Amino acid sequence: RTCRVWEVATNREVLSRLFKDTPECLAVMARHLIIGTGTGNVVCTDHLMEAPAQTKRVHSCNIKDMIIHDGLLYTCSLDGLTKCIDIETFKLVSILQGMGSLRCLASYNMDLDDCQQSMVLAGGSSGDLLVYDSRTSRCVMSHKGHEDAILCLTPHEYRVWSGGDDRTVRQWDLRMNRQEHTYSTKDGSPKALAVCSGQEQIRVASMDGTMLTWPMWDKAKHAPCGTARELDDHDDGLLYLGLVKEVFRKYAKAVDA
Repeated sequence: RTCRVWEVATNREVLSRLFKDTPECLAVMARHLIIGTGTGNVVCTDHLMEAPAQTKRVHSCNIKDMIIHDGLLYTCSLDGLTKCIDIETFKLVSILQGMGSLRCLASYNMDLDDCQQSMVLAGGSSGDLLVYDSRTSRCVMSHKGHEDAILCLTPHEYRVWSGGDDRTVRQWDLRMNRQEHTYSTKDGSPKALAVCSGQEQIRVASMDGTMLTWPMWDKAKHAPCGTARELDDHDDGLLYLGLVKEVFRKYAKAVDA
């Protein structure tokens, strides 16, 4: 029931808080540390001041994920709802209706048709990807791609990647409103996704403890739309060789210095 904050540069623990309820997820703002609990509560603490924590009953059951988007807190739950909360006033702003229980959230701002779009994405236990307009709280797109629950989401520019319990990662084009590509993770279900835009790579951390890396799929460079691609031994060898070269470059620079 403890939440700890660490300073990466010094590997030093800077904050430790014990909560009444077990944390399921957390979000961090400039001065607030916010957790979502298994009982549906949102607990907000001011980590710059020793003020008492504020607790608000937001959902009827487990809060599975939370994000900060445009200065507001969004939470999703197994109760099928995504709720928007103003952290300063701790008041409910809006409710985004889901389709079945929800497992993860993401958000992005994108220029589309000469108009700035502000979107919130939700992944459901049924495998549905929901896209909401954060200004109207309306679901403007929904996609059924996964055969099981969506566990993680990562947007980048006009694309979003979703990792599912069906052991696949799906790449979506939000401008064209369609699925572009499927990656297979073989053994473990994806738990976290990251997009390295500079290297045009997708990195996936799976529940079996493995880390996979793919080149970002592009129709002009790779296989036909929708083909599944596995990370085989040859790809893994190339990835390892690339890491060795990178380490060698850093070491060589250090020696020259």
